[in-house]
Amino acid sequence: MKSLLGQLLNGRYLIARQLSKSSHITYLAEDKQNLGYGQCLVKQFTLDTSHNINNWQQSDRFKQFLIEEIKRVNQFNEHPQIPSVLDYFLWGQELCLIRKFIVGKTLAEEIADRPLEELEVVHLLRETLAVLDVIHQAGEMHLNLKPTNIIFATISRKIFITDFDHLEYLLQDKIVQSSIKEATLIQNNYYIAPEQKIGKPQFSSDFYALGVIAIKALTGKYPHQIRFENLDNYARASIVDIATEKTTYISSQLAKVLHNLVNQDYESRAQSAEAILRSLTQSEVVVLPPLDTIYSLNRKSLKKKQSNRKSAFNRLRKRKSAILAALVMLWAIAFSLIFFSKSDRTQFTEYRNENYGISLQYPQDWTIEELEDPITGEIAVIVSPLENASDSFQEKIYLSINDYAADREEYSQYLLDKIRDTANIIDVTYKQSTAIGDSYTNSIIYQRKQDNIELQQKETFTFKDGKVYSIIYVAEKDKYQNFIERVNEVIESFTVENS
Repeated sequence: MKSLLGQLLNGRYLIARQLSKSSHITYLAEDKQNLGYGQCLVKQFTLDTSHNINNWQQSDRFKQFLIEEIKRVNQFNEHPQIPSVLDYFLWGQELCLIRKFIVGKTLAEEIADRPLEELEVVHLLRETLAVLDVIHQAGEMHLNLKPTNIIFATISRKIFITDFDHLEYLLQDKIVQSSIKEATLIQNNYYIAPEQKIGKPQFSSDFYALGVIAIKALTGKYPHQIRFENLDNYARASIVDIATEKTTYISSQLAKVLHNLVNQDYESRAQSAEAILRSLTQSEVVVLPPLDTIYSLNRKSLKKKQSNRKSAFNRLRKRKSAILAALVMLWAIAFSLIFFSKSDRTQFTEYRNENYGISLQYPQDWTIEELEDPITGEIAVIVSPLENASDSFQEKIYLSINDYAADREEYSQYLLDKIRDTANIIDVTYKQSTAIGDSYTNSIIYQRKQDNIELQQKETFTFKDGKVYSIIYVAEKDKYQNFIERVNEVIESFTVENS
């Protein structure tokens, strides 16, 4: 393929620099006739003369096919995230395509330096799906998504989708062949869906490519090199490198989306970009700073509770008969023994986040782990210690914060519908309006299965200033009651400060 460096194509496009080389060469050029375009991209494809491209009939067929292809692409020229096709022409045995130049880095360049964080991958999916939705609504498919065709704008970080032109595939048509052998190695292109490889592309073929791209961006691996684990976990799932067992932890909801996108059966994948976007936006993204230092428990609040109980017992003793008073005293003594014994066994530690004005108290022998889950809005999980070597499930308390504009009852109905539509959910109980401080909470309790373990789950939520605050307790069904008192103390201690 002859270099075009330094040449002025069509008396207009001055080739300044070569950017990349694969099945075609990409150059940076300057449009000398229209300064408004400024810099532009020139893609150079070499036509194989062994297919008699100079024959008038074949050349005419090729030109007509090319014109139709360009028209198909040009319908998206006004889309703000699809770089416009500015010009195209034959230059000897070279086909030149002129595109608008986007200042930025391709995803391939981004992930060559480092893997993307989960929040960045969610951003990538949302932006790309929004573009694919427009393309699919017009009855078209991209069918050429890969990291080199996705650009992050340098300043805005807006994502642009390029190479929506099928030219790499066009050049494999029987009319003309690419002189670069690697362009024909479709079977080795891991971004191409199975049905596309056999010439039967579907709209969901683009979703397959996007799923592969996201997994590659997160882990540096392709789907055949990894496995998904813990997809049924409430909060965190994992992607495991089969060769090294290196694990990348992501939200279970995002893991489920990616697992669906790379399904080998196109009919089992999500069938629209809109459906995938809904899955990604069921919970708004909430990003919190690292957790503040854990504070010790203020014991004065506990002493005040004990004092209040004693005063109540004294008043009751004065109003009742001697026999009743004696019974009450005996009950009080027994209660106190149980209470103080329990207090000795279960100390509490305070978690406070000054930036978001929230705090709660949790059992001191439990551990707290910071989460920044872009899908579920979870910010922390509190995990019980192992009871013994055979303990198969550690009880957990999740704390999450999400934006939600509707009122408590509307959210409760939304959550109930969501839970009832989920497989393996049974015995759903809904409790309304329990007072905690100056707020009211609702609770939903239900049972579910995870990895053949029967679990019971309690979701408690309250609202303030357009946000829903959720505390979710998960335990084995048979052990649920063993910890519920401690969990209720955690819930009762939860406070949201006035903004």
